[in-house]
Amino acid sequence: MPSDPMEQLPTSRILLVEEDNIRSDNLLASLQKAGAVVAGPVRSVEAALLILRTECISAVVFADGLERGQGAEALGDILAEQHIPALVIGWSPMGSPKTRIAGEQLAWPFSYLTFIAAVYQAVTGVRTAVAH
Repeated sequence: MPSDPMEQLPTSRILLVEEDNIRSDNLLASLQKAGAVVAGPVRSVEAALLILRTECISAVVFADGLERGQGAEALGDILAEQHIPALVIGWSPMGSPKTRIAGEQLAWPFSYLTFIAAVYQAVTGVRTAVAH
């Protein structure tokens, strides 16, 4: 296993689902900086479902608020059916996100390296040490 989780992201196609423009731009920039190919960002569960039904995706990164809305059950179903790992981001600093969809969870605030390591873990299932 490489000590740098960013070495693995170029082989991954990540679907980014985030309705907030500023947060999605920041996450997109982080993923691209790490070399990932990013589908999206898309702003809704419905748009995510369309991509998941038509494209090959390695993992999904999405805001925890989206999975509580309409279509979330279908999102969970398709992720489970296709064995697509998810990274759920909670934007409230109150602790870990509480979600109905299985996946790695990351709560705000977090650093760039922590985010990339969490994406690496979601894609590979392997935990990696993060140098702060």
